[in-house]
Amino acid sequence: LDDATGDLLPGELFHPDGSQLASEHRPEQRVFRTSEPLPSTPLMWVGPSGRRRLLAVSGTRLPSEHEGKASALLVVQDTTLQTALQRASRHARNRLDAAMRAANLGRIDIRLDTGAVSVDRAWLCQHELPPEWAESSLDQVLHQVDPSELEDLQSIWTEHLRGREAAFDQSTWVHLPDGDRRRIQLTGQVDLRDAHGRALRLTGVLKDVTQTYEALASTHRMEAQAAQLARMEGIAAVAGGVAHTFSNLLAGILGSVAYQKRHIREVGYSAVDILSANTNGGFCSPVGFAPQNPADNAAKGADALNCSTGNPRTSTSAAYQAI
Repeated sequence: LDDATGDLLPGELFHPDGSQLASEHRPEQRVFRTSEPLPSTPLMWVGPSGRRRLLAVSGTRLPSEHEGKASALLVVQDTTLQTALQRASRHARNRLDAAMRAANLGRIDIRLDTGAVSVDRAWLCQHELPPEWAESSLDQVLHQVDPSELEDLQSIWTEHLRGREAAFDQSTWVHLPDGDRRRIQLTGQVDLRDAHGRALRLTGVLKDVTQTYEALASTHRMEAQAAQLARMEGIAAVAGGVAHTFSNLLAGILGSVAYQKRHIREVGYSAVDILSANTNGGFCSPVGFAPQNPADNAAKGADALNCSTGNPRTSTSAAYQAI
């Protein structure tokens, strides 16, 4: 339209893709060929200067005639800006989807007022998760959560819905129909509340953290094993010190015994002689008492010669204990 006069500016109509529009496809021709209303039809207007505008044209044929001629009402809407915004939004959405797939993220939309849950289908397919999870309910989602974690998850969920927590960020085990399970993390926040502050909608992203969670659990197990090994190493060090001390004591004992045995062999006495002398109350001269007058014992026989009274040198009981 001319801004000054409001008249239609001269120009040509084309299909939105720029192809030629046949005369029978022009909206003012189509509306007269049928009594049905003309649905909104996208077109492109090109002015003499090359200016282009995107239009949406709809209309209907009027039942009355004026001066014997049929008339129609056409409604023309300029959708240039709206279409440009839609294209930009679609382009940004595609880039966002690509970035989220690269980051192992999927969108989730939870309608808290109706309980409906929508999950990114591409993300479900990427991680081989059930496709029926794309459109489900909140009750069905909670039914898949591991029972051991359900109570804690609901407690944190309630705190966020009441506005006590700015965001919801929690991971939990989710069971699959085939018996397998995955560790899924949900990060999101309530973005729509009613006039009374009641949460109506929560949007966020999902992430499969199964491998990360298992790797951390494995790391913790290895750290616990390392700590156990360190404790055992400390115990072994203490035991080694005790064993070393005992070895030193044993070396002294064995050395003393070896000396006594050598001394006994040198003088020709046996352990039986020493034990026998100790039993009879006598003392063996090599390790007991040296005789004052050996000639006095000549008539007493071998036993008297071996064992007699005299000056003490080493107690027989001590020699016995050493042996």
